[in-house]
Amino acid sequence: MKKCIIFDLDGTLIDSDPITISAINEIRKEDRLPPISAQDISPFLATGGLMLVQNTITNTNSIERNTKHLNRLRRKIFERKTEENILFPGVTAALNALVERNINLFICTNKSNVLAAKVLSDLGLCQYFRKVIADGDLDTRKPNKNNFYACIHEERFLKSECIIIGDSAVDLELAKNSGVDFLAYNNQTNNEFIKNFSGPSFTDYIQLTTSDLI
Repeated sequence: MKKCIIFDLDGTLIDSDPITISAINEIRKEDRLPPISAQDISPFLATGGLMLVQNTITNTNSIERNTKHLNRLRRKIFERKTEENILFPGVTAALNALVERNINLFICTNKSNVLAAKVLSDLGLCQYFRKVIADGDLDTRKPNKNNFYACIHEERFLKSECIIIGDSAVDLELAKNSGVDFLAYNNQTNNEFIKNFSGPSFTDYIQLTTSDLI
């Protein structure tokens, strides 16, 4: 039985992709650039903010320019209202069930700490998680194992008692680097990752609460 679950946020608990994609194309329009398709943006959504803007807005390796545009993108996203429907179906019920079983819940995300705090607060999810490690909290990002250890460093969990739940290759690599089990969430837009991933996955949060892995 697991005592610790480390969730990814975007694409695993919430469907924030449409908001991010819309904000990226809004910036591209302001900069007189043609729109870019969701299909072309999606591969970079889990890689961290700098890589995201580099590949979807700036097309440059300049850290200064990418940082400027990342801050611009984050402001646009922050100014948008957090809609309840971005929460994947069944998430709240699953979190309640897991907490009732005394399972410790954490979040490890490449979303900025400001945006992560905002969306969790707006959705009333803060109460479920012992700690949230987001972009800006450390000098590293997922899939660096330091981000995993930062979640649980005050606890005494064995690695065998922990599992990472995510929707992307970045989350899988984090689990591998950390030496813990991984469970994939099929959010219906990550079909390519699920197809290439030979391990366990789930498509409904009801399945999560009854999973043998948990």
